[in-house]
Parts: sequence; structure tokens; C-alpha cells
Amino acid sequence: MNPGMQPLLHFRAAVLIQCWYRKVVAKLEVRRQCAWRVLQAFEYTRDEADLNRVAEFFGELSRETVVSNVPCGSAAIWVDSSDEINFPLGQREFENLLHLLTSTKKRITKELFERIVSEAASALQHEPNISEIQLEENSFVSICGDLHGNLQALLQFFNQNGLPSEKNRIIFNGDFVDRGYKSVEVLCVLFAAYLAFPGCVLLNRGNHEDIRVNELYGFKRELSWKFPNQESELLQTCSDAFSQLPVACIVDQTIFVCHGGVASSTDLDKVRTLDRGKLVSVFSPCLDGPKAVNLQEWEQLLNLLWSDPQEKCGASLNTFRGAGCCFGPDITDGFLQRYGLQLLIRSHQCIPGGWKMQHSERVLTVFSAYDYFGHNTNEGAYIRLSLRSSKSPAISERVTENKGEKVHSFSMLTLNAGNACYSNRGFKNQWATQVEVFLLERPEVKRTEKCSKEFTINAAFIKLWNHVLQFEDDILKDCKTIDKNHTGTIGISEWCDVMRKRTQLQLPWRFLRSYLVNVATTNVSRVLYGTMFTGLYVIHPKLKANPELAKQLFHYQTAIKTLFEKFFPSDSDSVDLTSVCKRVRCLRSSPKVKEMGDLIQNLAQILPCDECRRFNFQEFFSGYQFVEISRRM
Repeated sequence: MNPGMQPLLHFRAAVLIQCWYRKVVAKLEVRRQCAWRVLQAFEYTRDEADLNRVAEFFGELSRETVVSNVPCGSAAIWVDSSDEINFPLGQREFENLLHLLTSTKKRITKELFERIVSEAASALQHEPNISEIQLEENSFVSICGDLHGNLQALLQFFNQNGLPSEKNRIIFNGDFVDRGYKSVEVLCVLFAAYLAFPGCVLLNRGNHEDIRVNELYGFKRELSWKFPNQESELLQTCSDAFSQLPVACIVDQTIFVCHGGVASSTDLDKVRTLDRGKLVSVFSPCLDGPKAVNLQEWEQLLNLLWSDPQEKCGASLNTFRGAGCCFGPDITDGFLQRYGLQLLIRSHQCIPGGWKMQHSERVLTVFSAYDYFGHNTNEGAYIRLSLRSSKSPAISERVTENKGEKVHSFSMLTLNAGNACYSNRGFKNQWATQVEVFLLERPEVKRTEKCSKEFTINAAFIKLWNHVLQFEDDILKDCKTIDKNHTGTIGISEWCDVMRKRTQLQLPWRFLRSYLVNVATTNVSRVLYGTMFTGLYVIHPKLKANPELAKQLFHYQTAIKTLFEKFFPSDSDSVDLTSVCKRVRCLRSSPKVKEMGDLIQNLAQILPCDECRRFNFQEFFSGYQFVEISRRM
């Protein structure tokens, strides 16, 4: 080989490797974006078939003997904790409450929950609609985004950020309940913190602090599991507190914090004077009669709680959520300039990385509930604001490592802080607001970015397939109706229409086709619809030798998770699987209960003894892997 050719060959090899790498990364990113769209499609989709299966199962359990009265098994679940929490609440009582939830297997009693919520409602009545807070030297203001019943995320936030104090004030920016399984505990902790640390904890209302939304998206159902036959009374008590929550906060006269966003019609003077107590439900307001709401006030609150930012200028209806608006960068700039503000901090949207900057770094979204759509689907984050001396007028970003975690830090000029002097030529004794974004750490081992994307993609397909399975008979029936010649094939467009109709999901089904169903060998424009539900479509690493058991457990995973949450609470989310089997057998025999007990018993017989003693249902079900159609046996 000519030595002079070696550099050229090396260059060509490098280009080839680079092209291959970019192709793989681009393909992975397309899959990730598609997976994220799948996950977002489920946010406001009620899984009726799944809910009906759970309701049917727990309808039978409601007729069973109360578990705490059953002689076999461990100590009673429903215990009186009122002797451990004394009123009025202070820091010691708050720490006792955290201990009750994290270091014992006790649950909050109805009396304790009701009293904390009622006292918080009374105290919240004296708060203004828009709270105001000033940053001080050597102190912080932290902002926690959506929690949605994720108790572990809330506890991790306190672990990383510290408890509230005069030097460490905290704003919880709405959406405390719904979706997650521990909304009762999260709400109790937040209201207890508000009472125990007066002036140091601020609570903003989110769109899920709404009685009509709670009836649809899980909170009422959770109340019925944890406080049987008392859910309606307790939901009304919570609704009274929700309607008294402030709707926004202004930090240091320059940062506006609200749950959703703003619109061109957002008027802070109107917001400050509206009667928020009458707006019990923003999603479904009362429009006539003595309790009718003022429509202008309702519109102001609707936009603050339900709106989302969009990249294009102007505003449009928020058709995805069915309420609020989508506001562009021009709407953001107009609102901030109108009120002398510099930054809008919001929550409301699940972000893969936990936070996101938009609108030329004028809108910052933070979301704190990690694993919102399922295990490993998204990160959780929180914001910390502080003052520091600065001569730089620009927003600058730096990424540093703090105890092994990434911290995203921004410096933002604050024009209205203290005795700062400002001129066009320079800055003297100028304070700047430092905005730091921290990711919430999980207890498990850290993953690479590639692994994180793959987890998200798998979680999305698992969620999608669990939904599709519930319509298997209907999908096959529609396909056979279209296939009048009984060829076993239909057109791809026809298949997409069937999937869209039966699942009620507006997804890129043509793109998803390659993962769900085979094309005909003789005509690639047609699909073999019968291949959708054949073979092993899900596998579990621990059940490779028992594929049928893996399929049955996958089919009933929601009911099993709910059974675990209702009857076997634990701070570590781990239980002794053998004791679970004994407890289920103690219940009066019924077909559904017996079927569930048999599945758990079969699982206990397969797993090693050590794993049975420390079994984690959430971790187990997150181990399922979706098998694409091209890889099925």
C-alpha cells in the first residue's frame, strides 16, 4: 500500500464510522420521540377497561373480611396514629409525621388526615391570591414542581433540599394529587409542612386541585381504597382546601411562578381581587344559580392553571388538555414586560429531563415527579433561587457536579433587588438571581443517557401494548370485517384506522406498524393483522421458563399493584411474597380473588427464597420487556 494513501484511508474510515454513529443516534432519537408521544397520549386517556377490571376485583374485595381483622399475617394496617402527632403542628410533629410514613408500616388515619386538611384550609383563607416573597442574602427559595402522588419524589426533595426554614423557603407549584398511588400521603405532608413552618412554605394551586379532575384521574379512587365509604366526604374536605390555595407567586418582584402559564388576557390586578373560594372547580365551573362563577375571573384562573407554552407566536386553544391556551413567545414577552418581570417559572408538563427552558430562556418548566408515566420514563427536578453579586447582565448557563449530581445553574440580572444601581454603561453593586436546577436522585444505580432512552422506549411500548391488549377481540373483529376475501391481510391505512378507532389514541400508527404487525410478503402495502397477537409479545427476565405466567401477570398487573397498595403498605415498597399469599388466602373465596392468589402463589414458587422475602411489585413489573414483531418466536 502506498504510504501516502494511509491518511486518506484513515479519513474515509473516520467518516464512515461517524456516519454510522449518527445514523444509529438519529434512529434512537426518532424512536424516543415516538415513545414520548405515546406516553403523552395516555396522560388524559382514561383506561376504562383497566379501571373496570380493577373495580370488579375490588368490588369483590369490599365484601371480604377486613384485612386488619384477619388473624393471620402481620400487624393491623389501620392503626391510630393520633397519639404520635400532636397539634398545633411544629417542626417536631412534622418530623414525626415523616417518620410515621417512612420508618413504619402505619398509615394515616382518617381523623388525622381530615384534621390536617381542615386546619390547612382555615389557614389558607388568609393568604392572598398572589403571594409575594423576597430573596435575601444567604438564603434560598426552592420551587418543587408536580408531584402527583409520588411520595418517594417528595421525600427525596426534602432529603436533597432540606426542611423548610426562614433561610430555605419552599414553593410547591401545584398538582399534588392524582395519577400516583400515594396522593393522600403527599397531600398530608404538604399541608402539614404549611402548618408547621408558617411563612416558609407556599402552596400554589394546580389544575389537579379540582374536585371534578380528582373524580376522573385517581384521587377519589385512592380515597375510596384507603378510607372505604368515606371518600365523598373527604374529597369535599380536600376540595374546600384546594379552592383556598393561592394561584401564583412573585419572587423578588422579577420572577412569576404559577402552575400552567399565561394568556394575552392575563391581568394580575384582576387575579389579585378574584374570589378564588367560589372557583371550586375550574375544569367544570358552575355557570348558573346562586353559586355561579364570574366568567372573567374563571377565565383568568383557567389560563393560569391549564396553559402550556408553544414555539410559534400567538395563542391558540389548548386542544390537548381541553382547557386553557397555548401561548407563544410574544405572549410571554408581553406579559413579562407589562409587569416588569424577567422570568416565568411553571410546571404542569412532564419533561423527559425534568426541566426545560423555552421562549428565549424566559420560560422555565420544572416537573418533580420522576417515573410519571412508568418506571424509568422521566427525571424529576426542582429549582433553587438565590441572590449573588454580579456584573453580568446576561442569562448564562453552567453545568457542575455536586455530590455526583448534575446542577444546571443560570445567572439572571435582577433590576429591582435592594439598593442595586443600574445604568446602560455598567453595573454597580448589582444583585443577580441565581437559578439552579437540581435533578432528584433515585436510589438505584445511575444509568447512561443511552440506557435511559432505551428504558423510556420500552416503557412506552409496554404501556401501549397493555392498552392494545384490552381491545384484542374488537381489533381482530374489525380487521376480519374489512377482509371480505379472508386473505388474512388488510391495507396499512385500513389497519391504522382500526387501531385509531378502537384504542382512541391519536398516534403515528403508520410508524408504529413496524413494531406491532408484519407486512404481507407478497404486498408490503398490506399487513397480516393476525400476527399482532401471536408469539411472545412481552417477556420477563425472571420468567423466561414460564412465558404463560408472565403473560397472565402482565395482563393483571394493574389489579395486582392495586392489591399491593391497598393491603400491604410499606415504606420500602417491598413485602414478603409468602405472607402476601397467606393474607390473600385468608380472604373469603371468590373467583377473582382466587385467580389473583393463584398467580401470586405461582410466582412465589418460582422465585428464589431471598427475593420472595424482599419482593418489590413495582420493580418486578418494570422488568417487562416488549418484543417487537420482527423478534417474536
